[in-house]
Order: sequence, then structure tokens, then C-alpha cells
Amino acid sequence: MNLLFITDFTEQFPYKLLRGMLQFSMETEPWMVYKMPPSYKYEIGLNGLISWAENHDVNIVIAQFDPLDNVAEFGRHGIVAIAQDYISKFNEIPNITADYDGTGAMAARRFLSRGFQNFAFFGYRGVCWSDGRCEGFKREVCNAGFSENFFLYDRQNITNLWSYDMHALSEWILSLPKPIAIMACDDNQANLLLQGCNACGIKVPTEVAILGVDNDEILCNMSVPSLSSINMDIERAGYETAVMASRMVQEPGYKGEDIIIRPLNIVSRMSSNVFA
Repeated sequence: MNLLFITDFTEQFPYKLLRGMLQFSMETEPWMVYKMPPSYKYEIGLNGLISWAENHDVNIVIAQFDPLDNVAEFGRHGIVAIAQDYISKFNEIPNITADYDGTGAMAARRFLSRGFQNFAFFGYRGVCWSDGRCEGFKREVCNAGFSENFFLYDRQNITNLWSYDMHALSEWILSLPKPIAIMACDDNQANLLLQGCNACGIKVPTEVAILGVDNDEILCNMSVPSLSSINMDIERAGYETAVMASRMVQEPGYKGEDIIIRPLNIVSRMSSNVFA
């Protein structure tokens, strides 16, 4: 099998997926993997991407596709396409997605068990995985009777991860009631939130407790203080993705189904190691 994987390789998430795929390939047949940054997809366009895949005998493309990408075009060229959740899910092809609602609920239950009465979510608006985690988190908080104590910051820009307004973020952090528990949509945003707290002199975790998602171990342990995070079953999802993709190549009539990544547990580090 020849796989073209188009995603953000600055994160650990795709490497965890690849470890699961590697396990499947070791049990069956070797896989050739081409890694490509999303910026190159934007440079050559979808048709250019299909031509590139055909020229390199690619069977499978896994990518962070944009909502307007005509993903059905891959199938017309005999290429299996699978979407890694980015902004929205697709109906035409399988998605590597997750139990976003359940992940948010897990975070809320942890903070509630620690006695917190003020809660916030930090993420993106109009992005399926951030919105889903926010909904699960907010529902648990509201069901516990704290609907008036929930706050939201969703002004981050998913299409430009390196452009953010630290002044606006610091003002928001300072405006929040303390102590407060904040769930970030992922570890990158949780790390940014930590930077914001440090910049405006807010103590973590005694004033603001922070929890991320994905358990990117290098990022979490190099954060100051170290970042607590929800560990997701990503490697299992990688294995299941490889099983499905292989079958889709061998059985053209098989359309596949969504791969759901489940939350496993919370890895506690210093950023949430506190009781309110």
C-alpha cells in the first residue's frame, strides 16, 4: 500500500495514528508513507494533488480536507480518500473523528469532582472537534447547576494557528472569576492559555486550572507548568484506519465508515493539580 498523509506534522497526533498503521502493516504487508504538509495541498490544488498521487502510485490519501474540497474526485481516479477531522465532517468519504462530546464531558466531570464552581472553554468557533468538546463540557457544567458560571473564548483562528491576540486573551483571563477551571480544545491551545496566564501574572493551577486534549507528551511536559491532558485512543484508531483503508483498496464497492477515537483517561500534571 502507498499512503499519502497530508496533515500538521508539528503535532504528535499524526505520529500516534501512524504507529497504529505501522502495527497493521507489520501484520500484513509493508506500507510506503509519503508525508505532505497542508500548505503544499493549497499550493497545487486538489487536481494537482490527485495528479501527484497518481504519479506516485498512491492507493490511499488521508488528509485534513477543507469543507469545499471535492473529495469525491479521488474515488473517480481509483484512490481511497479518508478525512482527518479539520473544520467539518464529510458525507462522501470516511472521517477519522472522535467522541468530542464525551471528551468534553470527561473534562467537566473531573473539574466538578475537584470542587470547582467556575468553568470556561477555550477554543475555535465553527470547528467540529472544538464545538463538540465545548458542547459536552458545557452540558455537564450546566447539568450540575453552574450555567451562570460558564464562560467561553472562541475567537481563535483555525486557518492561521500562529496569529492570535495575546492582549485580548490576557484581558479575558483577567476578567474571569477565580478560581476557575478551563478546558482547552487541544494541547496547543492549552499551551497558549498557559502563556496567557503567565503573561498577566495569573497563577496556575491555584487561580486557573487548565486541561488540554491529546496528551502530546513533549508539549505537555515542556509547558510551564506541565500541562494536564485527556489521553485519546489514537493508536487504536490508526490501526482501525489501516484495516479499513486496506479493505477499501481491495474491495472498491466497500465505502468504509467513520473511525471514532475514544477518550481513555486524564493524565494529571501540574496545570490542574489542585482542589478548589
